[in-house]
Amino acid sequence: MTQISFIFNNSKRHSRKIQELIELCQAQDDFKVLLNHTSRPKEAISFAYHNALDGIDVIVAVGGDGTINEVVNGIMFSPNRPYLAIIPNGTGNDFANELDFNFDFKAFIENVRKRHAQPMDIIEIRNKSKNFYFINICDIGFGGKVVEILENQRRLFGGRMSYPFAILRAFVSYKRPIIKCVMDDYTYEGEILLIALCNGSTFGDGLVISPNANPQDGIMEVAIFGKVSLWDYVKNLRKIKKGKFVEHPQVKYLRTKKVVVSSDDTAVTSEMDGEHLPLRNFEAEVLPLEISVIKY
Repeated sequence: MTQISFIFNNSKRHSRKIQELIELCQAQDDFKVLLNHTSRPKEAISFAYHNALDGIDVIVAVGGDGTINEVVNGIMFSPNRPYLAIIPNGTGNDFANELDFNFDFKAFIENVRKRHAQPMDIIEIRNKSKNFYFINICDIGFGGKVVEILENQRRLFGGRMSYPFAILRAFVSYKRPIIKCVMDDYTYEGEILLIALCNGSTFGDGLVISPNANPQDGIMEVAIFGKVSLWDYVKNLRKIKKGKFVEHPQVKYLRTKKVVVSSDDTAVTSEMDGEHLPLRNFEAEVLPLEISVIKY
């Protein structure tokens, strides 16, 4: 018997196609299906954690990059390691798009049944109080500011205030902080527009910030946009969307297995896979092939 748990981001309506897949899973004699619908932020972490503890075989994240991030954290907090499956149902779906999955019902059922999966790296973030995990990208600086503004907007106004409006507010107010970033064989210290710690290549709804990133190679790609103006960044967005490297004296692309980030600037904020990360001093390290993702 295969125990499979679907965790839905309940702020997003799922399509008839997704409902058909759930019903197909429920019709399998050898599947036991559990449905979990979130009612508040971070609840998917709790669902995934308890699913893993209860011996669920496959946990399916139905949502966008943020939902995947919460499910990954729930799995990683548990001593058990169920398989992860992804049904993209978010705004950007950057990580799912990068994996290039097809919405093939038959393949999904058979690969869940046979545990046909790809082992993938996870990146662990550690500070003195808590560990966090991400499967795609952690953005220190501008992206973190956007997500911080977006979360504040949601608390004050609900879901009516948009991501583009948060970007506009960050664009107007953002000032480059000073960050120290220590890697295996390189240290950067100075102003930053952003530093992206990359397991995957793409974030921000299609921005290929690190073209060579591969979530199966045991390496973290680091993209440093140092003393780069927001206008320079905007001028290069078309190139970034096409997956091309930005040629700029203040842009560096590096590879490492571990990085230590520190700053005395209290305005520094970060995000991981679209989730706010309220840290400015931490270390991040690759955990090679730590999670298995069902292919379909």
